[in-house]
Order: sequence, then structure tokens, then C-alpha cells
Amino acid sequence: MAELRIGTSGYDYLDWRESFYPAGTDRRDFLSFYGTRFSTLELNFSYYRIPEPAQLAGMLAKSGGNLDFSIKAHESLTHRVDPTTWKDSVAAYRNGIAPLAESGRLAP
Repeated sequence: MAELRIGTSGYDYLDWRESFYPAGTDRRDFLSFYGTRFSTLELNFSYYRIPEPAQLAGMLAKSGGNLDFSIKAHESLTHRVDPTTWKDSVAAYRNGIAPLAESGRLAP
């Protein structure tokens, strides 16, 4: 039987205050709170900019180890592929997502 997991596409939405995030929740605490309610999260920012390893390592730490992350491929790998630089883009993207992969928290 397949495991069904529920999460959202993104988590850093100010308009979720008081409807999902308790009133007064600091934006820096959104991810840690999110991780107490969900077990998976889709990250979209990576389509527009290749993530930095330190950035994703920080997100792992803030998530409390409770979240798996699905992360969109960068546009240079999907929609704006340059045949002369795609190998460099793949290497940069793989380096950026390494903290997720190495921690076992990289989801589909």
C-alpha cells in the first residue's frame, strides 16, 4: 500500500497568519511551525534560482527533521535549457540540493 502524504506548495505566506500560523508568529518561525503540522513540503523558489547548500541546510535545521522536501528543478534544466551550459546547471543544482539528498529528506 502506498503512503499518502499531505503538504503544501510553499509555506512562507504572510496571509496564512491567524488562519494557519498563530497570531504573532514570527516569519522566521513559519517553517518550524509548519513542520509540526505536515510531513512534506514542496519548494518552488528553486525554479527561479538555484538553491545554495547552506540555504537548504538551514531549512532542514528549522524543519526539526520532520519534513521531507520536494524541490522544483531550476528553469535551466526544464524550460530554458542551453545545450552549451546544461551540464554546469545540473552540477550547480545537484550541489545546491545536496543537503536534502544527504539527509535522506529529498522527496520526489
